[in-house]
Amino acid sequence: MKKSFLVWLISFAATGVFLICLLFGYFTAKNGIQQYINVRNNKLDVPYSGGTPENFGICLSLPDEKAVLFNLDFAREEILVSDVSGDSEKKNQKYSADVSYDLFGEIVDKIGGIVVSEGGEEIRITGVTAAEALKENTAKSDEILPAFIKALCKNGIAKSDFLYILQHCDKTNLSVVDLFEYKDSLVVMLKNMRADT
Repeated sequence: MKKSFLVWLISFAATGVFLICLLFGYFTAKNGIQQYINVRNNKLDVPYSGGTPENFGICLSLPDEKAVLFNLDFAREEILVSDVSGDSEKKNQKYSADVSYDLFGEIVDKIGGIVVSEGGEEIRITGVTAAEALKENTAKSDEILPAFIKALCKNGIAKSDFLYILQHCDKTNLSVVDLFEYKDSLVVMLKNMRADT
């Protein structure tokens, strides 16, 4: 009888200690959560986001002084695209990339080709044809960059394609790390391009 009473007493005491520890842990945790909520909700004078980034330009330079400028406008979440061939002042941007004719042809293919006029008719040409026309400086070459900009603005470009261009250009001062802080905005902006006339 004494042995069973002693076992019961030890079990009762252990259960009591366990319940007291649980209650103490609950109220301590609840107090810590409440303090976190107060800090999160009451610190209105400290911004949690960095705000709108500063606009900048990226110049894609092709051989023979041809170039296309991408002006990133973060306030409007758009990219203004313009032909800056021969305009050395506009080519001087924060970022630049030297693009070969072959890579330009690949970009043209990624946006679905471009439309140029030939013999009074509009025809769609592939990247290889566009690159050859630019390289050989044919009569059609003056139409290539404006048609490229028009197609780019109409179709947009995927973020993966933009990164592909950066990875395969001949030379650039722009890296994926530079664009990391703009990654959320870039997804929207690359689909929201317009020609800067």
